Amino acid sequence: MKNIKSFKNVSLVSLPLIGASMLRRLLIVLLSVQLLACTSTQVKDDISENNWQGIGEYHGTTGTIEYSLAQLQVLSDKYGNGEVDYSTYRKSYENGLIIYCQPENAIQIGGSGKRYDGVCDHFPHGYKFRRDWELGRDMKSAM
Repeated sequence: MKNIKSFKNVSLVSLPLIGASMLRRLLIVLLSVQLLACTSTQVKDDISENNWQGIGEYHGTTGTIEYSLAQLQVLSDKYGNGEVDYSTYRKSYENGLIIYCQPENAIQIGGSGKRYDGVCDHFPHGYKFRRDWELGRDMKSAM
């Protein structure tokens, strides 16, 4: 293996091969650290109260990308009792998205500078939502 002195010319060929399971573990650890650092007080409180409906609604109505069972498990292990009601979380998340993804909200969300992670794309009006969000974002940057 070559010694790497500069990151400019690093190629994947010069790095050691990492097995899929090791890469998966590394990704879970990195995501877990990021999740713990970005968890709001409201979500921490809901986890400690085992309120998976509240967490799902909060994530949905704020346009947060849906958390996986593994991500929620990490949070529950840290802030709760280690149990996750994933089906309640998912149903509540979808209900929250219905509110967030209303086309009339898109321009305001884009104009407020909030990012959009494509969470409405699977709705029939997803294209319109994205287009209107971009319009709001562009109007803000033109000011």
